Amino acid sequence: TSGRIFQKDFAGRSISLDLCGVKDICKGQRELSFLYSGRMGELLTVLSGQEVEDLSISEPDLEEIFMHYYKETV
Repeated sequence: TSGRIFQKDFAGRSISLDLCGVKDICKGQRELSFLYSGRMGELLTVLSGQEVEDLSISEPDLEEIFMHYYKETV
């Protein structure tokens, strides 16, 4: 499974990411990070309906990839 790590800051509102391909969601007070392996256009459409203050996209590092596969086998 390939994927990208997304971290987004939002204006303190509740966020919904009801989208196939979103995994490992981690919510903070004003930020949300998750692993996504789907179509970028679909994700951008969902995010366009949210009040996003900042968005960072990066490839998962080796540890995150390993942990993702380890979780699936446990």
